[in-house]
Amino acid sequence: MAPRRGGGGSFGGFSSSSASHCSTSAFETTISRVYIAFHALFFLVFVGVFYYSTVVRKRKQRTVRAPILWISLYVSITFAVLVTALNIIFLSLSECKVFRNGEFSRANIATEWLQALADFLLFLAIMFPISQRLHHGNRTMNKVILIVHSASLSVLAALLVVALSISTKVIDDIYGHRRRRMSSSYNLDEDSRNLWVAYYVFGVVCMLIAAVTMLSALVRNLGYRRGTLFVGIPCLVVSSLALTLLQLAGYVQMAFGSWSSYALERHLEQSYEAQLFLRYFFYVCTFLGVLVVGNAAEFFADYDISSRFTQEQTEVYQR
Repeated sequence: MAPRRGGGGSFGGFSSSSASHCSTSAFETTISRVYIAFHALFFLVFVGVFYYSTVVRKRKQRTVRAPILWISLYVSITFAVLVTALNIIFLSLSECKVFRNGEFSRANIATEWLQALADFLLFLAIMFPISQRLHHGNRTMNKVILIVHSASLSVLAALLVVALSISTKVIDDIYGHRRRRMSSSYNLDEDSRNLWVAYYVFGVVCMLIAAVTMLSALVRNLGYRRGTLFVGIPCLVVSSLALTLLQLAGYVQMAFGSWSSYALERHLEQSYEAQLFLRYFFYVCTFLGVLVVGNAAEFFADYDISSRFTQEQTEVYQR
């Protein structure tokens, strides 16, 4: 999850000095032990969240119809589970010297793509099904949401695909067997870092747009101020903004921080350890926030009432 120079989120910026025998000196460094411990912890957490979301979906499937929401959530949490599992496997192979000569960094291309897509799908769930349902019945607001949120997500998706593609090429060129076009690869590395900064900045912008949309629904609809949504919406706003801000700050520090001395490098490693935990933590909080808001009874009351009222009006006119 921690960004390396030129990449979007992996452990590859750090290396450990384990010996050739896995049983004697693997996981000697503090960061390698913290890294695998946090991933093992959140692997269990993500599996638990996946199971919980499945239980909630089964309980609500007769009354809740939001396919985009549920597809986004299921795919996102599945990718998160895969990321933690693969990171544990890849680090273990690296510590045991099965991975050599940059193979660990190349293997982490897969986790980088999966992690980025998991985050993007979570943002998609917030900006479309959640935001639109909160303004159900308000046609003007729904049109604004459709236009503004679609444009914002399109730009975010474009930045993500370009950044991932360039960073993948950089890693493959630098750590590949042929190590071709090294000078051009390092030039692309700078472009990759700038693109990732732009992506994370725009991610914050998207969550600010979603925050304004959700909070305006909370202010306008008196029914939302009672029960789950009164707490759920602010919690979702805080956790989603915290996630994107942490991604931005963490990437800038890791990608542009100084590595000129051991003390500075150790400081960056400690900062990375904190970022790793907090990013996974806020991802879980945001995911659960989407789940809570998406399943709140008040969330669908407006839809049920308006449908019932329309049906009654139709029956009156038919008479």
